[in-house]
Amino acid sequence: MKIALLCHPGIGGSARSALLLGRALAETGDTVYAMSTAVPAGMPPEHGMQVRVAEVPGHPVLDKEPVTLAVAGALARLARHEHIDVIHAHFALPWAAAGVMACELLGKRAPALVATLHGSDVFGIGTHPAYVETTRFALERATAVTAVSAALKDASRSELGLDRDIEVVPNFVRTARAPRAAPAEKVPVLAHASTFRAVKRPADAVEVFARVRHDRKAVLRLIGDGPELQTAMARAKALGVADDVEATGAVSDIGPLLEDVSILLSPSEREAFGLAALEAQALGVPVIGSAVDGLPEVIAHGVTGILHPPGDLDAMAASARRLLGAPAEREAMGRAARARVCERFDEARAVSRYRAVYAAAARRRLASTAA
Repeated sequence: MKIALLCHPGIGGSARSALLLGRALAETGDTVYAMSTAVPAGMPPEHGMQVRVAEVPGHPVLDKEPVTLAVAGALARLARHEHIDVIHAHFALPWAAAGVMACELLGKRAPALVATLHGSDVFGIGTHPAYVETTRFALERATAVTAVSAALKDASRSELGLDRDIEVVPNFVRTARAPRAAPAEKVPVLAHASTFRAVKRPADAVEVFARVRHDRKAVLRLIGDGPELQTAMARAKALGVADDVEATGAVSDIGPLLEDVSILLSPSEREAFGLAALEAQALGVPVIGSAVDGLPEVIAHGVTGILHPPGDLDAMAASARRLLGAPAEREAMGRAARARVCERFDEARAVSRYRAVYAAAARRRLASTAA
């Protein structure tokens, strides 16, 4: 099968998920074209995909570069020349919208269009008054729509008014990667990994850490980059713990930075899935986070991590202190986390489900053009 995979060029969760899927499909024999407006920063090594960059030219007449139009044109040319079977758009805007436009350009020769919702395309961008009708239109016109969690599926209906079949296909990790060894805790390391947007509440992770640091020596590792990183660092300074907080900057693979971590903090206000939490658990790192949206689908409360209401920082800190003081319980929770990830969120399982989505979408597209 020939698949055109559309994603953001950055290293956020939707792009990482898309590129991991593309690599897995390429490794098992499919021809995958990864298209974005730049070479994706999180492209995994030896990915096996053919990268296509959609040029988005500016013009003095235009206030902004017309990304959707440029991607639609590039995608239509690719599909026409390479005889693409399926377009898989990760994120509603601009990718699903560009996919719809490309399919209109191709007419009866258009491939099936699969759109995957990742979170902010429903919770944030998609519900903005400027975009909600466009988002809904693009998703209604797609041949198939998937969501990375049941919570996101429900939100797409309640917040976008989407009335169509949506299949839940969770994000995944490559569980062949060995779990880390139990860290030798001379000084325990806590971590927070995100895109450092306000919705991730990274300053809350600093607040939780400061409460923990009050009782014992510890280090907080901030993994990633984004607009709220400096706010989080400023909060650490104000709380007097800045010397124990390290910022790594943006990375495409957080795994090596979790090898010595005892607990991951995920205090998000909204979280459609929680890919960082999944990656941590795959390595045997328990997570303390918010009981919100898709996180309870990723973290089994009391078994693989601990969940509290968003903003309940005292409770999160108390849970962190308890786990740090009970290494046997913490390591048992980490083992349970890895076992659950291997059972429910393994790469092979997810790829098989996406293949089934592609096959069904291709059949529906063929039937619609024959009618």
